Amino acid sequence: MNPYELIRNSIKILAKHKVTFNHVDDKKDACSFRLVWLVHLGCLLQRCRSSRNQTGFRKDTYNEFQTEGEKHSGSSDFGFATRLRDIKENVKFRYLNSTDEYSTLPEFFNFLKTRYGLKCIYMWHAILGCWGGVLPSSEALTKYSPKLVYPIQSPGNVANVRDVAMDGIEKYGMGVIDPEKISEFYSDYHCYLASIGVDGVKVDIQNVVETIGSGYGGRVRMTAMYLNGLEEAVSKNFRNNNLICSMCHNTDSLFRFVRRLFLHKTVLLYALE
Repeated sequence: MNPYELIRNSIKILAKHKVTFNHVDDKKDACSFRLVWLVHLGCLLQRCRSSRNQTGFRKDTYNEFQTEGEKHSGSSDFGFATRLRDIKENVKFRYLNSTDEYSTLPEFFNFLKTRYGLKCIYMWHAILGCWGGVLPSSEALTKYSPKLVYPIQSPGNVANVRDVAMDGIEKYGMGVIDPEKISEFYSDYHCYLASIGVDGVKVDIQNVVETIGSGYGGRVRMTAMYLNGLEEAVSKNFRNNNLICSMCHNTDSLFRFVRRLFLHKTVLLYALE
């Protein structure tokens, strides 16, 4: 007998017996980075097609951050220090230059659904807004009492594997939202996303919360407050509790997931990592 098939069938039997989780074959939806990037690629191709029809292909400047003629800094961790400055889209996405039936982000979402038959559009955001958290000096986010915090990795974590993302966050700091304000932040954020046609969210880098609990009552308390606020905002603003959790396998979150399943507060879909 194939041992892998034995394990797979055993998990199916356990799922039917426990009724607290579904086997991967019975999931309502599934998410992988491949699927996410296929959708992203489709949007890019649509954009390229429109650009080509007008003036030929535009120069790709997506990864060109340095000034013309300036020597590349070679710092690969700086990108993980980027911070959210507003819950609304920036000016690049408010006035889209297109010959199609859209000129704003909500119109673009509607275009994707009507032209290509997409049923759901998910928006990515980190558990703290962006990889580097939120921008403490942003006027749009001051009501959430953000503060710059510098996470410190444990010697055991560093000895296990060096992660360029975590190294960047440790070096440049993270804009952390006060746990007492996090429910309000998620509620405002998801309410706005829903109003422009977004159907759900993929919430990334969730395990970073365990590194920033000092001064906020500890990592366990902070994780509980963040995840509770996230659950409530998702269930309030998105039908079917459309939430995809990513980078969420730290111990504090795993214990929390058991409570979620028994309370039936939300449906969790995991990126295949």
